[in-house]
Amino acid sequence: MLSQFTGAARALADVVPVNPFAPDEFATAIDEALRMPVTEQRRRMRHLRSEVLSHTVFDWAGHLLAEACRMAGGGR
Repeated sequence: MLSQFTGAARALADVVPVNPFAPDEFATAIDEALRMPVTEQRRRMRHLRSEVLSHTVFDWAGHLLAEACRMAGGGR
């Protein structure tokens, strides 16, 4: 489960998104996560771990700096 308002929620498609400001929706998401078959939980976690391990803060920072350089005209 991950708040739908985090930037990571867009990148991590296998999370169960939650709106932490809507108690009924939050409860529904908890119920969905708890009722999810174990095989589905494992599949999602494998994919999420792979995504997190292959997209580190260094990857993000490098992309951000390269984009800033490009926007400043240094990437021509």
